[in-house]
Amino acid sequence: MKVLFILIAIITFIFTDNFMSKITVSNTDNLEKTNFEFKIETETETELGATHQSIELNLTSMKNICELAVMDYYYSNIATYKQEDAQGMWLWKKDKEFWIEYNGIVTLGINATLLDFEVIDNLVMVTLPDIEVLEIRIDDKSLSADSIFKAPHSADITADDQIRTFNEAQQNMIKSVIADTTLFNHAQDRVKILLENYINNIGKQTDINYTIEWNNTIKDQ
Repeated sequence: MKVLFILIAIITFIFTDNFMSKITVSNTDNLEKTNFEFKIETETETELGATHQSIELNLTSMKNICELAVMDYYYSNIATYKQEDAQGMWLWKKDKEFWIEYNGIVTLGINATLLDFEVIDNLVMVTLPDIEVLEIRIDDKSLSADSIFKAPHSADITADDQIRTFNEAQQNMIKSVIADTTLFNHAQDRVKILLENYINNIGKQTDINYTIEWNNTIKDQ
């Protein structure tokens, strides 16, 4: 039993170390009903003794919004392993078979550092990077000694068997998430909704009816 607990700690450490992201903020699903407060930076220009304050679209504020506009995808996964005739000889041969059940969270969003925009009259052209996997976390509460199931009459399983099986299951799960275009489209819509709300809010304060154009082409940095 002590070996299983040590194994679980190793698995959690290895996987978390490999996939830890810089962005770990999540928000709720009801974006249309969510009110975000953003600091609007002002520039003060003094000319002929007069002070003028201008409210403008701000790239830093837009990047901050993108860091909030992430989507958490909760999943349940089963890592399975089976090896025939893994132990013994002749009639005493045994297969090696077990599985591990656990839960995790995949965070989708954009790399906010690649966000950019340009304003021409009332047209706002936003360069929006593609959605990507920002972080993968294992639910520690779901991974315990009780999460590992050994088939009846199975040959002995090793810590290496379990770690390798767990990592392979995680990689397959990541591939399935990346292949889910609907999930990625939903995450991108979340980003667009928040940015659109911010731009329109600035437009109302400056009496400008902005038109937004989305562009996925990343400029050279």
